[in-house]
Amino acid sequence: MNNPFTTAASGGVITRYIIAMAGAALTVIGFLGWLDVSQTEALKANIPAFAEAVGVIVMVGMTTYAAITKSSSDKAKAVSVAVDKGVADGDLTKSAPVVIQTPQGTPDIVVQPPK
Repeated sequence: MNNPFTTAASGGVITRYIIAMAGAALTVIGFLGWLDVSQTEALKANIPAFAEAVGVIVMVGMTTYAAITKSSSDKAKAVSVAVDKGVADGDLTKSAPVVIQTPQGTPDIVVQPPK
């Protein structure tokens, strides 16, 4: 399963666009003079704290997501155990390959005999 916070996933794209739109909105508001000097200084002072809070929220979200769903390394370990069991149960000294049955929707794993 892909990480949903990367820019290749829809969650990452949405996050990137939200950040870009917020920055553009602040730039336009500042350019139009809708913010006075004190408001601009307040924004400048609070942006690091806001960015830090967003980072913490993203880290907590990613950790929670990884804890709820199995990580890809856990899945890879389960597959390797199934392959090892299948190869041990099969006889690779014969000319026929050993086929490891996988869950429905994924292709079976075929281990070819040594040549």
